[in-house]
Amino acid sequence: MMQLVQKYEWIETDKMYFNQPNSAYDFSEHNPQEAGQRVEKLQEQLEKSGRNLNMSAMAMLTRKEEEYESLKSKRKIVEMDRAKLCGLIEDLDRQKATALQTACEKVNKDFGSIFSMLLSGTQACLRPPEGRTMLEGLEVSGPQFPVLCLRCCLD
Repeated sequence: MMQLVQKYEWIETDKMYFNQPNSAYDFSEHNPQEAGQRVEKLQEQLEKSGRNLNMSAMAMLTRKEEEYESLKSKRKIVEMDRAKLCGLIEDLDRQKATALQTACEKVNKDFGSIFSMLLSGTQACLRPPEGRTMLEGLEVSGPQFPVLCLRCCLD
């Protein structure tokens, strides 16, 4: 008995449940000899069915399961890379809008001063059309002339 206790640690922890009614260790309901015979019978059936099974199919199943797990991990990597790229694109779009805003303000200032120098007493500026952004184009506006549109393609 001591050899079994040393070999199987669970015996010591579950020892208090041995011969308890309605438990897995109720030996009055479960006969160990019958259980041993049943185990032998099931092992024989397993050996017989093992001869009938297509072992190459089992190996192929294992390979396909490994391939599936590999593809799942690759998909996760691709999804993480995609999220990084989307974040990078959004960041670049913000940088583009900021750079365009800065350039537009500088051009607008210089354009206004050149225009007032050429036609004294007049003003002009570049601004986006109503309801649009500067990414969609700019138009020249001022009180002395009709609106002229300058369109640029930034995409």
